[in-house]
Amino acid sequence: MSSTDPATLARTFIADEGKDTKPKFWTMNHNRIRPIATKLARVLESDERIAFYRLYLRRTHIAPAVAQGEIPLLIEGYRQLVPHMTGPGPLPFPRLVGLYLFGFDAEGALPAGGLDSAKELKARLKTLTQCGRYINLPAQRAKLERFRSFTPEAPRLLEVLRHADYLGLPAPEGESFKLTDLTFWAMMLIVALAPETRTGLCRDLSDVPPDTPRQRDFLAILHSTLEAVMGDIGPEDSTCRALFDKLAAQQAAQEEAGEAMALARELGLDIAESRDWDIVVRLPEKDSGHDWFNPLSLSLEINPSHRPEWRVQLRHSTKVSYSHFPGKTGLGKDGIPPIDGLRSFPSWLRRLSDVHGLVYDTDAMDVYCGRKQADKKRISDWVLSGGASSSPG
Repeated sequence: MSSTDPATLARTFIADEGKDTKPKFWTMNHNRIRPIATKLARVLESDERIAFYRLYLRRTHIAPAVAQGEIPLLIEGYRQLVPHMTGPGPLPFPRLVGLYLFGFDAEGALPAGGLDSAKELKARLKTLTQCGRYINLPAQRAKLERFRSFTPEAPRLLEVLRHADYLGLPAPEGESFKLTDLTFWAMMLIVALAPETRTGLCRDLSDVPPDTPRQRDFLAILHSTLEAVMGDIGPEDSTCRALFDKLAAQQAAQEEAGEAMALARELGLDIAESRDWDIVVRLPEKDSGHDWFNPLSLSLEINPSHRPEWRVQLRHSTKVSYSHFPGKTGLGKDGIPPIDGLRSFPSWLRRLSDVHGLVYDTDAMDVYCGRKQADKKRISDWVLSGGASSSPG
């Protein structure tokens, strides 16, 4: 499409999204549609702008920074999405983002109210930009100071978290819950940083039981979140300190009882004296012409403090990538079997050769486990204990 006229672009976008067939116009023109989202007040009728905002919200999962006069129309566009923002399937707009920006969802409104001005919208969009700036949770927590200026938003964010029941944490296992939602944990981090909301957050979560895998993983991330802000928590904040101490004890007990620590003790590793360690084993594909760092390789990563505590990743030149960790397996087309447990990794490695013809060069194996050479030798011997060979059996 050659025309850059905002009205034409917007109307074509609206019409294409309404087709029965899969819409394609946004995919090919989103870089031209985004800039016009705040420039439609004089070129489209109000009903057209509402339709545009509704579709724009659904496509981008964020609101455009519209002028004051457009706020009611933007809210109406969001309101039309709300009935579809329930259930376990993919949502047309993120619930936490909608609650924070607009102050309501299908289950009701926040006590703090909705969206009244373009100034409020701009400030909230700035907060959400910060929440989405990092690619993982450790990177997010490492930049703690960059969240501090957003603590004035903490009371509203706490209302959002409570309204969403902390993303359905008490729900039965198996219901929709994206544990590593970066926006959710960024909101949690801001609330934990603010003295006026920190205690309320800790009180809300102090009785979450570690009964299900999801709850245990949630509490592990919560422990890391509180650990990041412990420098701000004074001795007088007994609620938060008590929760942190309880979570620390739970994490220590789970790590001690986990597969990683059991293996470390069984092999007699010196690093088993603490829980602050990593083991990484990498093997290159046999006869690939590359060393262990080549992408065509198999890797095993073990860390008792991580969730999951171990994972295997396999990439083959002619086969689909495979990954496995406790509770989840990504199977390739060749039906590579899951691993029964961490201790069975050596025998599983042998089966890759005998059954699937996937041979990895154990002579070129690389083992990282810190500075202890004795530990490195024990780990290498363990990997080879299943009879894994350097040539097809």
